[in-house]
Amino acid sequence: MHGEYYVQLLCPYCPRWKWLRLHGPQLTLEDVVENLWAFKCPVHGLLLEKPFQAHESGIPFRVYRSNCMADLLQVRPRMPS
Repeated sequence: MHGEYYVQLLCPYCPRWKWLRLHGPQLTLEDVVENLWAFKCPVHGLLLEKPFQAHESGIPFRVYRSNCMADLLQVRPRMPS
């Protein structure tokens, strides 16, 4: 469905992450990836981060990874899949 997205947000301080479902008919996938989204890490509290990855809910295998996380991934270990 157009306008429904899933985004994966990572805590920049620990290896915790969360998937969020977003609904915004006016948003494109690029808008979703380029914006900051709020999520709560159980250790570090409320955070605003750009998504590590995102996809439209109607297309579960089309994954768009944000370039903003490239530098962060070189500094900290990747989480196991």
